[in-house]
Amino acid sequence: MHTESKIEHTAERIDTGSLAPWPQHRAKSVPVTLVILFGIALLSKALGFLSQILVTSLLGTTSRADTYHFAFSLVNIVSALVVGSAGFAFIPLYIEKRERQGPARANEFANGVLSYLTLVLALLSLLMAVLAGPLVNALGRFPAGLQPLATRVFAVTAPLAVLTGMGQLLMVLSQARKRFVAPAFMGVVHSVVFMTVVAVAWKRLGVYSLVLGVTISMLVQVVVMLSRLAGDGRLSPSLRMPRTDMRHMLLLTWPLLLSQVLSTIQVMTSRNIASGLVVGSVAALAYAESLKAVFLDLCVVPVAQVGLPLFSEKLVRGETDSAWEQLQGALAALWFLVTPVVVTLSVLSGPLVRLFYQRGAFTAESTALTASALAFFSLGLLGESAHYLVSRYFLGLKDTRTLTSLGVPLTVLYVVLLFPLSKVLSLEGIALGHSLVMIAHMATGLLLLRRKMNQRFARTFRSGLAKITVCGLAMWITTRSTFAVLGAGMQGDFQSCLVLVSFAGFVGVGVYLAASLWTGIAADIPLLSRLYPRRLLAELATRV
Repeated sequence: MHTESKIEHTAERIDTGSLAPWPQHRAKSVPVTLVILFGIALLSKALGFLSQILVTSLLGTTSRADTYHFAFSLVNIVSALVVGSAGFAFIPLYIEKRERQGPARANEFANGVLSYLTLVLALLSLLMAVLAGPLVNALGRFPAGLQPLATRVFAVTAPLAVLTGMGQLLMVLSQARKRFVAPAFMGVVHSVVFMTVVAVAWKRLGVYSLVLGVTISMLVQVVVMLSRLAGDGRLSPSLRMPRTDMRHMLLLTWPLLLSQVLSTIQVMTSRNIASGLVVGSVAALAYAESLKAVFLDLCVVPVAQVGLPLFSEKLVRGETDSAWEQLQGALAALWFLVTPVVVTLSVLSGPLVRLFYQRGAFTAESTALTASALAFFSLGLLGESAHYLVSRYFLGLKDTRTLTSLGVPLTVLYVVLLFPLSKVLSLEGIALGHSLVMIAHMATGLLLLRRKMNQRFARTFRSGLAKITVCGLAMWITTRSTFAVLGAGMQGDFQSCLVLVSFAGFVGVGVYLAASLWTGIAADIPLLSRLYPRRLLAELATRV
């Protein structure tokens, strides 16, 4: 699929010598950048997980937890509708203007886009706050006694869509400028500010202290990102935007907006069905998704953040073969990192949830409910991680219509699957339906992308995937056996879970790495060979 205008076609070759220069700091190599981002992501996720533990200990899977997670789900959906559509369409257009017309013209374009999108977010937030009651009644299935609390929490939470969206838009702009460290560090800022505010205000405000914590955190993030971006070019509100820019932006945005609507249908369907199951199902679903996201984001986000701008630049310069080679390398490296996560979450879901969450209001029943969903979510992680990357490469091609065309039948499939699966498997059915659809989405999207770029999968790519499969099976057998031997004789307290998870995980990952060395997987995934400690230290030394 192509956008309406042939002018924007990314396969068009241009004279790279005439591209306007863009002043930057000394560029870091991709492996060095990935390692830096991984380190920041690790710190961010560790602090974020402490925040999640704080929330679970205060709320557990009670009715208050359901109202809090339901409200924030709606706010996140609205910001995703705007940022996930126009925000991602912005990156390839910004890069093209910077390369062809210079940084001043690119900054003018950025000012217009940010101003319009912030105005849209403000209007949507106001509308949600005014219609909080009807929205909660329409989208949730809470008991009558819980409806007033759910409405109040959502009305107070609704304005956060503005701050959340602004923060995400500024991070998108930073990534488009190939400044990856500041956006990655915002997770650290959020967790520190959020935990501080909640610790101080919980006794006085209760569940509303969580909303206050997020509000102050997002304000701090917006201020920090604005100050960081100001050094690369003046940012100022401006509703003056040439018609051609607006037209190109809309051509890329409307299919993405429709895709986000389809994603919203999936999320709200899952939340609606979960709210009709046992009390705490909405919260358990959210906790399982959060725990899954901790591991997934550590692997996916650094690769995706670095990959999209580089991929877009290669396409602007007409380097299609190099772009496809980069995609295959990124996918293989990503699957190599995600496979141990899949095995760990599927085998050790119970001990992991008990280790991280079971304290305070989070009971053994909460653990069982959350762990059951987490185990089924893990089955789709390989598909979800690759889809996260493949969809952004479609954005680099400025092909948003294919994503939408693919999303329509898969959303229908998701909704159709969810009702029977939830009746048979309860909460596990919702997680299983998500996993099946993500695998189908990834496989179909990757095949369509290959066809669009008129490329073939390299022999090394196919060989690398086969070796990853062998290594993953070896780790699963080892981890499962270790858990079966040690798990039966252990108590359910914190110390026992810590010993079990640490030992089983250490043995499993050790076997996975040993199998990787035995199969020689680094020869098929070049990025892995560049991440060897000796090579990496040498690259870092040359750039200090």
